[in-house]
Amino acid sequence: MNIYLTTDTHFGHDKMVEYCDRPKDFNERILQEYRNTLKSGDILIHLGDICIGHDSEWHLDLNGYIPANVKRILVKGNHDRKSNTWYLTHGWDLVCDTFSLNGILFSHEPLEKFYGHSLNIHGHFHNKNHRLIDGKYQWYGKFNKKFSIEEHNYVPVKLDTFLKWTSNTS
Repeated sequence: MNIYLTTDTHFGHDKMVEYCDRPKDFNERILQEYRNTLKSGDILIHLGDICIGHDSEWHLDLNGYIPANVKRILVKGNHDRKSNTWYLTHGWDLVCDTFSLNGILFSHEPLEKFYGHSLNIHGHFHNKNHRLIDGKYQWYGKFNKKFSIEEHNYVPVKLDTFLKWTSNTS
């Protein structure tokens, strides 16, 4: 069993090509990487912002590319506006605002306080730092680790691999 991270897929949001310099085929690329990477028994932690509009259609696509026996955890992002029940009936095994595993707190946005946890892994920033520039996330520091799908070539990344990479940059 492997635990994988992904975030901010923003399926169907064509402006991501402009906003984050994504390739025009980013939707298909991400889905194909799911098919190539995830295996039965794995766990996928999605740190939010699955799609922009057409939720039902994108979730049908996800179900076609992610093996049935992959456990899916959705940490809801600012664009995941359906009810938890909606996501649970569309393929997700756990839907939450934050998620804790082995002393790590997973969230969509970086958290200022995460009591009892040694680390906060989050998405939300992409490959641009505009959200840091506006001053909203002043506490972003060595205990907050940003996961950006653009910086990882649209591939789900093993949690232990990500932790090794980020421990070298602290």
